[in-house]
Amino acid sequence: LAGAARGRWKVRSQWDPMSRSKTIAEWRADRTGVLVGTKSLMTGVDAPGDTCSLVILDRVPRSRNNPVDEARTRTVAEATETDYWSATNATYVSDAATLLEQAAGRLIRSASDRGVFAVLDPRLHPKSGFKMAARDRRTYMAALEAFTQRTSDQTAVRRMLSAEAAAA
Repeated sequence: LAGAARGRWKVRSQWDPMSRSKTIAEWRADRTGVLVGTKSLMTGVDAPGDTCSLVILDRVPRSRNNPVDEARTRTVAEATETDYWSATNATYVSDAATLLEQAAGRLIRSASDRGVFAVLDPRLHPKSGFKMAARDRRTYMAALEAFTQRTSDQTAVRRMLSAEAAAA
């Protein structure tokens, strides 16, 4: 990404040698900068206003298996009398929807914030050819219900971002 920017904007990431807090502070101060990270930047990063106008998620996030979720899965399986796989899926889909909502929250921090939250996971597009259980897709889309304008048209997204940049 830094190579593609060719100096037009500064790319910062969670892998930079400086501390996480310094990296985020520098990004906040640079309205044209880019911040790249993984799940570690989905929560606790607050940048209201013009600093953050685009959040891109490559896929719906999922937590790693852990003892707490394993216990929740067993409880769900017993309570609903379903198989372990279905209970695991229910547990992790619920967690992933929460993470998806938190990632979207990086973009909208105040009532006046505007921008694009792009989820590149083809499984969320019903005509993509990639399969996801309809129930799971509905759960993920419900996490994004605050975003009432949705599109898969890249030209429309580019126009919106260009208009935002011109207005700033």
